[in-house]
Amino acid sequence: MTSNFVKEEPYGPDLISRLPDTLLSEIVSQLPVDEAVRTSILSRRWKSLWRYVSRLDFDPNRMMKPSKRILYQEKKNLHRHGIDNCLNHDVEKELFHAVMMIDKVLFSHRCNLTSCKIIHFPDSCKYGQLKKWIEFLVSEKGIQELAFTCEESPFQQNVMGRFTDLKLSLPSGIFSGTSLHALELTHYTLETDSPFDHCHNLRTLKLKWLFLSTETLDGIISNCAFLEHLSLSFCTGFDRVWIVSDHVKTVELEYLDVHEIYLSTMSLGVLVLDTLKCPPKNLVINAPKLKVFCAYCNGEEEGPHHFLKDHELVKVAKILEHCCGLLRPGNDQSYNLKDDSSLFENLWTLSIDLDLNNMREVLILAVVLRVCPHLKQLEINIPDIDFEWKGATSNHGTQSCSLPYPESMFWDKRELCDCITHNLNVVCINGFNGKERQLEFVRHLITKATVMKRMNICFDDSCSREGVEATLELLLLPRSSIDVSIVLKPSPEFVSTGNGANFETWISTLK
Repeated sequence: MTSNFVKEEPYGPDLISRLPDTLLSEIVSQLPVDEAVRTSILSRRWKSLWRYVSRLDFDPNRMMKPSKRILYQEKKNLHRHGIDNCLNHDVEKELFHAVMMIDKVLFSHRCNLTSCKIIHFPDSCKYGQLKKWIEFLVSEKGIQELAFTCEESPFQQNVMGRFTDLKLSLPSGIFSGTSLHALELTHYTLETDSPFDHCHNLRTLKLKWLFLSTETLDGIISNCAFLEHLSLSFCTGFDRVWIVSDHVKTVELEYLDVHEIYLSTMSLGVLVLDTLKCPPKNLVINAPKLKVFCAYCNGEEEGPHHFLKDHELVKVAKILEHCCGLLRPGNDQSYNLKDDSSLFENLWTLSIDLDLNNMREVLILAVVLRVCPHLKQLEINIPDIDFEWKGATSNHGTQSCSLPYPESMFWDKRELCDCITHNLNVVCINGFNGKERQLEFVRHLITKATVMKRMNICFDDSCSREGVEATLELLLLPRSSIDVSIVLKPSPEFVSTGNGANFETWISTLK
């Protein structure tokens, strides 16, 4: 008699094992290298899957044994605070073994790679390992995306985070592989642009914490003639950024100290300016097809080598004032608009730091909205003027301007902007505290923005109960858009304390 009994698996059917090897390899590709290699112990079938992954992500910190990793992290923390302690020989040996594993894993891999990220230590540059890795990945692996980060080692007392001493010496054209289209470098000194010779296939270049001269930066941009995405963050050594291109689509300039920024490109669609030291008059942007513009000034972060002193940072309001062509002749309190406002003509998204408590900046915002007829999304981050650095740069935060009518009538007296009546559909205001000028702007949007679908208002932790109650009264106003949803959110500080995001609970804590 034949039995139809089928043995049931205790935890249900093993669906993962039924997947083809190619799909399993793609799943393993999402893991860091140490975890990907560990999958080899699961079964005979999994033994070599990691050798066929499409991505490799090397981090020596993760490749150490847990007990040694804890000791190593403690050493790093002490080192960063300038405190030296006895070197644990076992930890150093374990770290050396982890670095050697990069070679072993990399040269045991058996197929082409889509991307590879490697964190290494200065010795890898000194003894030629970095050069060997790049040449192998570019010439043998058909690599498409590369990212290298040199991490300071607490075992090298002469480094101490001074990456200007770590000169990256690489052969000419080493990044010119036909398949390589994205490159990211962090913590190096580039003495020459020769590694970028003939990099006509490179589309994305991200440089962070690099030291390079103006000539080297100019040479890199020139050699990468078809670059579409350029990001410079915390880089030093050059005094200008000059980009003239028919191909670049995205530019990110963050934490830079330069004398001049010149961008001239018909293809630029996204521009991010974050915490810059640059005279506004030397900021030239010719990008008539710009769709996304983000400008921030974050004085709470430390710039590279502490060169970005708070009082020297260029305010976002100054950038907007310059880019819009606003002029303030002599002591005249009135504002006139130049004809040259093409930068914002096709803008869809605007994300800026702006003090809505400052009447001068409110005036600038009004002009910006007027020259952005197609604006769809607006995000305003209101700075906390209580910070000392804000007090030094915000014109005392609540500066007034002479108006022929009460300030409360400012938005009612303005001619309606095309973006507000026809296109603006998403507005987000962060750092809201319910002050009068903020309330008037929100009132204007509620009663005039005819196609707005969503407004998010995130309160600042310093907001009073009175400010919140005044904001709640705005919800009773007749809305120009019947589809608009207005969402009020408690301060991020309150949420971060573990109290959740309940708005009513937050209000109960206010005075």
